[in-house]
Amino acid sequence: MTFHGLPIWYEMAAPDLAAATSFYGTVLGWDCVDAGMPGFAYRLAQVPTGMVAGLYTQEPQSTKGWLCYFAVESADAAAAQILDLGGTIFQEPNDIPGTGRFLIAKDRQGATFGLLQPQGGTTGPAFDTAQAGHGQWHQLQTTDPEAARAFYAAILGWDQNRTHDMGDLGAYRVMSAQGQEIAGIMPMMTPDLPPHWLP
Repeated sequence: MTFHGLPIWYEMAAPDLAAATSFYGTVLGWDCVDAGMPGFAYRLAQVPTGMVAGLYTQEPQSTKGWLCYFAVESADAAAAQILDLGGTIFQEPNDIPGTGRFLIAKDRQGATFGLLQPQGGTTGPAFDTAQAGHGQWHQLQTTDPEAARAFYAAILGWDQNRTHDMGDLGAYRVMSAQGQEIAGIMPMMTPDLPPHWLP
């Protein structure tokens, strides 16, 4: 089974890094350790099975909150496809030694997401629905759920497994990757926020 389209990593840009690591460490049982990156305060969240997320201090130009990364077979090919489908590239494909090749993009509605071409072809332990403290579900609020569904289906090979009728709120689209349900796409419920992913 290939890894293409599966969740692979999570990052948080925190206004107060110490408070964020303390909060999530307590709630999720994470041991947050310094990644040892000179000039950049980046904490790695660890559980007994391995590393599950990264946390860093929010820069003035960066978006506050969580960023979901999904695995791709080729970061460069995905970047070209994102542009062809009307998305934008926020961080061009770049290499992380010992990890892989990544990029950060926005879909057509403006939701930010990351893609990672993993070195060695494995997704690691960050996403695991059977373990506490791991990523387990990914929810997109967007102004155009059908357009978003088509966008991520094209980029990541996702399938829409089923829908839930939310009445006046519209349909909740349940998406799967590699035969596993991993995400939901829904209309905006918080109009004061831009379209966004939430792990």
